[in-house]
Amino acid sequence: MTMLAAFLGVNRIDGIIPDSAFGVKEPIPRWPFYLLIALVVFFLLLAFLFWVEENPGTFPRVETWWARTRGRLARTIAPLRPQRRPKA
Repeated sequence: MTMLAAFLGVNRIDGIIPDSAFGVKEPIPRWPFYLLIALVVFFLLLAFLFWVEENPGTFPRVETWWARTRGRLARTIAPLRPQRRPKA
């Protein structure tokens, strides 16, 4: 007999707590949560780099690294883009 049953003065208690509360359920997957955290960190990094770009001189090392990385990225992507014809 449980303490609640003894307090209420009954021998059997049914229906107070639903049976579904004690069932074995499949846990939800955790990968969407981790993906969300990774995206937040990625966009936080992009926001910081944009802020460094807009405020020159605040973080000179980061600014030079970001300029060098942007240049390398542009140089890598340039051959993949179609050539534009000059306007006549």
